[in-house]
Amino acid sequence: MKTLLADGVETEQTFIFISYVAEMEHLLLVSEEGLILSLCLLRISCVALSKDEEIQPVGDIEGGILNCAWSYDQEMLLIVTKSGSLVLLNNSFEVLNEAQLEDLHPDSTPFSVLLSWRSDGENVSISYLQASGARCVRVLTKELEPFSISSLLPLPLTPSRNVNGTECRGLQRALSWNPDHSLIATVQEERGRTQVSFLEKNGLRHGEFALGALQHGAVAYNSAGDILAVTGELEGESVLQLWTRNNYHWYKKLERRYAVPVVAALWDLVDEARLSVLHEVPVAP
Repeated sequence: MKTLLADGVETEQTFIFISYVAEMEHLLLVSEEGLILSLCLLRISCVALSKDEEIQPVGDIEGGILNCAWSYDQEMLLIVTKSGSLVLLNNSFEVLNEAQLEDLHPDSTPFSVLLSWRSDGENVSISYLQASGARCVRVLTKELEPFSISSLLPLPLTPSRNVNGTECRGLQRALSWNPDHSLIATVQEERGRTQVSFLEKNGLRHGEFALGALQHGAVAYNSAGDILAVTGELEGESVLQLWTRNNYHWYKKLERRYAVPVVAALWDLVDEARLSVLHEVPVAP
């Protein structure tokens, strides 16, 4: 789509991230091409352009952006660039720290890199493809210093268990850090089945539960950390499942199926029981 920027600039942009920044009462929009834009909300019920400011560019990342994510308190924004740079900004868009993912696969796309913050902002997890083709989950401190890595090779390269620094089978594109700081949820194919696997901050795996024949799974914790939403494909349909835990056992409490693809399941940050499901709907030419 075309964006209308300050000073009459027009350019084609592919937006990959949008969020409401409560402290600023702005929408933040981030494009794959590297632009970071701020759009002022004059009224809660209406998005409008300020007469003086219009849409303001607040950053431009050379080479483009793969993904980004706010910390829970929206004090820090972590950006992963297409060159493998990690750039940590505050909410005034000033650079706090920078680092490099030396092993990022050169053909990575915006949808191959996932970010999930610990709720206290002390750590952040990144799921990405390494140059070798292996997918890993790397945990960093808020200073972007390495903390741990769980490296998992695709089937059928190794049968080893997922422990810190060793390979394991079939990590999928899924990542969600429980708000209670405890475990990082991901999806894995192992021993011929799809399962949700849980990683500790130090990279050790700590439990799992089976998802049966579900494919292309994604996960998302609610704000209380007691419900895990799982989306994916099952028997030719898109599916949403809600799972809860009791006495170290996971129970599926709800399953909904849809004829149109589920793009994302997004929990409300305030109402722990409210879930929005985003669908991909074909647009007529």
